[in-house]
This record gives sequence, structure tokens and C-alpha cells, in this order.
Amino acid sequence: MNHKTQKTITLFFLAVLFIAGCATVPTREGMPTYSLNNTTYLSLVSLCDLRNIDFKYDTFTRRADLNKDGHLISLMVGDNLVLVDGNPLYLNDCVDIYQGVLVVPYKFKEQVLDVLFKERPLTQRPSPAAAKIR
Repeated sequence: MNHKTQKTITLFFLAVLFIAGCATVPTREGMPTYSLNNTTYLSLVSLCDLRNIDFKYDTFTRRADLNKDGHLISLMVGDNLVLVDGNPLYLNDCVDIYQGVLVVPYKFKEQVLDVLFKERPLTQRPSPAAAKIR
């Protein structure tokens, strides 16, 4: 095999690994998602910002605590156990750190945040034409 063919094959496999590995894709919520091991993840900080949830993270214990409306949610990097108001909830996938970002499985949003903190629908503003006085 000549050098040019070997280089082409190497580049091809690197491209396949890059595409099949981790990717970032926008979601309906307008925040990036991360695909890790065939699981969709979201940035926990972005989710907390979006929902106005108080967020504290201890880098030593790798534990995050979320507080809002009297609810306490605790989770740890590398674990699939989440404590919701002291009650255990097991996710299918672990909380992780990807490229320096604390990420949670999309199911965490659905099973915990969407249940505890219902999103308020954005109120539609009347069109400028409808607001005109007739």
C-alpha cells in the first residue's frame, strides 16, 4: 500500500470516528445537545438558566444541587442516581462532564425538570396590525 492510499484510509477512519462519536446538535429548546454513547445529553447549567433554577456545583465531590420553589435535586457526576426532594430516582444513563460542561441525559429534563417545573408557555403578542386602533 502506498503512502497516499494509507493517508486516505487514515483520514476516512478519523472522519468516521468523529462523526460516530460525539456531536453537538441544536434542540427545540434552542440549546445544544450532546450525543454520547447513543444518548442525548443537555447542559445542566443551560437548563437551570432556562428555568431560573439555583445551581451549585462542588468540584471536589462532583455533586450538583438544584433548588427552586422548595424543591431540592441532588446529582453526582458518574452516577445515575438522582435525589429529588430526598427520594431516589434512577436514570438510564449517568450524569457526565463533556468538554468541560456538566451534562445530564435528556430523560432527566423530561422525568424531573418537566414534572417539577412546568414550562410556562410564551404568551403570544398580538401582531402590530391587530394592535392598531380602528
